[in-house]
Amino acid sequence: GLRKRSIIGQVDATSLKPICIGIHKRYHICNTQECPNYSGDVRAEQCAKYNNRRYKGESYTWVPFLN
Repeated sequence: GLRKRSIIGQVDATSLKPICIGIHKRYHICNTQECPNYSGDVRAEQCAKYNNRRYKGESYTWVPFLN
């Protein structure tokens, strides 16, 4: 994943322009370990979680939309 932090500077009262000193954005890479081998379809699993939920009184089998 990627984590981003932005700093919003103060505004100069005379010019109404932001005062920013130094780096105003900082990025940090996290969760850099390799993903485990997984042969399933994550999107299909996410959709299947809704198979037992009723939608407008009806039951559906949910599948991912593949373009």
